[in-house]
Amino acid sequence: MFLGSALFQGQLPIDLISLYSLCRVIDDLIDEAENEHEARYWLTQCKSIMDARINSEHVYRQPKGEKYETLFDSIDTLPLSRLSKEPLYDLLKGFEMDLVFNSEKGTLPIETERDLDRYSAYVAEDSGKEMGMAAQCVNIAQDIRRDAAIGRVYIPTTWLDEVGLLLGDVIRFPNAPVIYELQD
Repeated sequence: MFLGSALFQGQLPIDLISLYSLCRVIDDLIDEAENEHEARYWLTQCKSIMDARINSEHVYRQPKGEKYETLFDSIDTLPLSRLSKEPLYDLLKGFEMDLVFNSEKGTLPIETERDLDRYSAYVAEDSGKEMGMAAQCVNIAQDIRRDAAIGRVYIPTTWLDEVGLLLGDVIRFPNAPVIYELQD
């Protein structure tokens, strides 16, 4: 996490930690469930809380114990306004695949490389995609001057408008103090 904090600035490291925390909480609830029924209960609870939060509905905290509180808190801290919803639900599909594992019955959800790819996409797509996008934004911020020197500007024009700059200003004056402010 220290490397992530060094690379990502502002709210982003906290958002990434929140996302990772949710993944860990769900994984623990599924892995530590006494049986499949309990594991499915936690997936249902997770989906219900996420549905309510995504739809901006108030979720009443019902006293359901420490595990529920931990799950609720991990979802409550997610920056849902800045996350794509589909990968969050795909994450739950990945955890549902975990429930198919039953070594006693010989049922395994991952028989082929394609199954492994699908599982990996479900459980890693959201965090991987968001981290990749964040890394690209950091790269863009670090390369503003280098890109300007070759006539490229990746800063959204809406951001430039907010600080009274034109695209050409960035190219002509890449070392202006206001450009440094945009990096934050």
